[in-house]
Amino acid sequence: MMLLSPSEVMKQVAEAIPEDCRDDVIIIGSLAAGFHFFGADPQSGVSTKDVDCMLSPHVRAVRSGKAVAERLFAA
Repeated sequence: MMLLSPSEVMKQVAEAIPEDCRDDVIIIGSLAAGFHFFGADPQSGVSTKDVDCMLSPHVRAVRSGKAVAERLFAA
């Protein structure tokens, strides 16, 4: 598995998520840790196969999850 730039992956994720849903998505896991510790260093990378996330708040999670899934499937 190749190393990926955490800031570049976060940028791609942000662009893939509909703008009105971005505030409802919380990135967790190895990508979040890599971005926190190495996001400002373009030479550092993380090894990850996916982007772990949570949807919050619960009241908007279903609507936001549906919008994100539809946008990703369309892409």
